Amino acid sequence: MEDCWNLLKKELKIYGIDLIDDQFCQVRVSDNRPQKCSISKIIARIKKRVESNKKIFSSLWRETIALLSENNDQISNVGAVDNRVLNLFIYSLKDAAKLIDVFEELDNTFLKQAITGYLSEDICKFSAKQIQVFSDYKISIDWVFREINKSLYVLDLLRFASAGEAHANSFEIKTAKGVSGPWGNLDLPMLERVWPWKDEDENLRGRMKDIRRQRRYQMGLESYNNNGSISDGFYWRELRNEPFSWYNRSDEDPYYQRYLLTRN
Repeated sequence: MEDCWNLLKKELKIYGIDLIDDQFCQVRVSDNRPQKCSISKIIARIKKRVESNKKIFSSLWRETIALLSENNDQISNVGAVDNRVLNLFIYSLKDAAKLIDVFEELDNTFLKQAITGYLSEDICKFSAKQIQVFSDYKISIDWVFREINKSLYVLDLLRFASAGEAHANSFEIKTAKGVSGPWGNLDLPMLERVWPWKDEDENLRGRMKDIRRQRRYQMGLESYNNNGSISDGFYWRELRNEPFSWYNRSDEDPYYQRYLLTRN
């Protein structure tokens, strides 16, 4: 079975980095010629790339908001836009809102409020230019976001490699052995059951926000600190427990079964 160090070298090779040891590696330069560099130098170079991409990422969002904020004084000619382009615009706008929702630090910011507001606008209020160009901005945003995540992943691999081969091989590789049929006769190592949090962080990103938005934590607190009103605690509103008309007690009485005992 392959050790963790060899798997680490193969993973870095996919991204154009040939790992030599815990100090040096080889990368391809502009003329496709291998060049020996220290891992620390590559880490510093990737960090600069991440910071540069973050600036581009912010700039693209500003340009996107500027595009959607353009005044459309002319009569909207949405009918002249192809239906596929129109559907792509709607999907891109919804996906942009989902992407912003991932970042908790963007809550209550102008960016999130603007994108959420555009979701409620009538499609006829957007010009043909906005509908056709917005999808290009969204694709660019997705590509830069993917590049940032990929660079951060390579940074984690290089930091792990800089700890040394002995440290890397101290981790057991997750493998499933002795499988005969669906989930039958499994002999799983420890890391198949328990693994580092960072391995699952990308899949669970934003999950805590979804948990806090559950009705059990928000129901009855909608007016908390809103217009001077006060709300506290959990309030279960059962409509049948609200004031009702005696003449409509057969339907509105909270103990509507009693009507069966008194009816003629």
